[in-house]
Amino acid sequence: MLKLKLFGKLFFYAVLAIAVVEAFSYLAYFYPILNTIGFFLILLVALIFSLWKLEYGLFLILAELIIGSKGYLFSYEFSEISISIRLGLYLVVLGVWLIKLIKNKNIKFPLLGAYSLLFVFLAWGILRGVLNHNSFDNIFFDFNGWLFFGLVFAFVEALNSWEKAQKAFQVILAAALAMILKTVFILFIFSHQIDFLLNSLYRWVRLTGVGEITKMPNNFYRVFFQSHIFAIIIFFFLIVLIINVKKKEFAKRDYYLYWLVGLLSALVIFVSYSRSLWLGGLAGLLALYYGIFFVLKLSMKRVFVVSTGLLFSFAAVYLLTLAIIKFPWPSPSQFTGGLIEERTTDVTEEAGATSRFKLLTPLADKIKENVIIGSGFGTTITYQTDDPRFLSTHPDGKYTAYAFEWGYLDIWVKLGLAGLLVYLFLIYKIFRRGWIIFARFRENSIIQAIILGSLIGLFAIVIINFTTPYLNHPLGIGYLLLVTAILNMLEKNPSEINQLNEITSSLKNSESNKQQ
Repeated sequence: MLKLKLFGKLFFYAVLAIAVVEAFSYLAYFYPILNTIGFFLILLVALIFSLWKLEYGLFLILAELIIGSKGYLFSYEFSEISISIRLGLYLVVLGVWLIKLIKNKNIKFPLLGAYSLLFVFLAWGILRGVLNHNSFDNIFFDFNGWLFFGLVFAFVEALNSWEKAQKAFQVILAAALAMILKTVFILFIFSHQIDFLLNSLYRWVRLTGVGEITKMPNNFYRVFFQSHIFAIIIFFFLIVLIINVKKKEFAKRDYYLYWLVGLLSALVIFVSYSRSLWLGGLAGLLALYYGIFFVLKLSMKRVFVVSTGLLFSFAAVYLLTLAIIKFPWPSPSQFTGGLIEERTTDVTEEAGATSRFKLLTPLADKIKENVIIGSGFGTTITYQTDDPRFLSTHPDGKYTAYAFEWGYLDIWVKLGLAGLLVYLFLIYKIFRRGWIIFARFRENSIIQAIILGSLIGLFAIVIINFTTPYLNHPLGIGYLLLVTAILNMLEKNPSEINQLNEITSSLKNSESNKQQ
């Protein structure tokens, strides 16, 4: 059986490095000079790593996506423009890849045609925005997230072997664990009102764009990071591994770590108090059961065991959340009421939700102006908002924006129906290629689990994008590129992976014979 090593040395080194980076970023809140030092130091490390091995530059990008949310853990102020560490890493890795491209001009991969077609429409979106006289600043910042697609070639080239893919998984898992622990830490601090940390921690989280900390009417503190989307991805990735791979094939420590990280991922999804993430989690569960019944074709007995395990896990998540907020030290939480009712009742009356619904009509009107070809990047819409974050600067409630919560409608406005369909075609091609490659590894439960788990995570993002834009954001695009690269690696190297599988099985049989 092919071995999957997710908790190797690189995982622990990555956790340690991320802890240092997070601490340095927090200190930079008090000493701004550290922000500049950290920015250039990280870029220097990224440059050295990328020149040495391109995949290590990508590992830094993947880790930053997960711990950074909006990408501003560090930034550099230049001529009234704030350059994020994410943009800096993007330019470094892309630049190194372009240098390496001079030596190796082979950039072909199976999904190149679908990606190229999307690139044509992205270029059209920019041109259309210019022709419509949209503000240059709006065009740039609106298109900014889409720039991440430029890394698709670097992803495909760098993650071209099983060994490199395993290292990528370790870094992703390390960053996800760091993000999870940070969420739990913040929840504990605010639930128990630990005064000396409250103000600085809140302002640091907000200024770096990592997330939001909001006090709910029931005195529960909602901790939401945009990058919590990766908690959903990690949850389904690990759950499918646990379901599809026999327990004896795991190292004992790893098996329990899978359960622990999976449980903590579910905890983060829960305490995010994000209806969009909950919707994505529900969609992922439906996709999981589809996979269990029609793809993995588990017996009813096995389905019952899996369902029981999931129910106990969700109950444990609820109890663990209560334990964190009700822990008696250092001071008891003022939390009252239930954890779930707050986000499942009065959905249409909450300020954020009502603002989203009020945006629908202006969005529809703007789409009607250019249904097929779109209005281009930087297109703005003015709508009525009840969101208190905007009312302080817009007392009349009239708010003008170029980025919109309804993900697919946002794409439709900018790229038209034609551009939206091209993007959906790319996503369809990724799913289709995933199923084709899945069929080639019928005898390899680990590879099957990786493919199925990855596609379930992608399906969850596709559903979440209806109400929260991720597919036009580096977080969603980055995951799309990762799945593309992993599938490309598996398709190009089936013999290498099967050979590894055979070698491992032979060694296992040899050890068994010696024991006999």
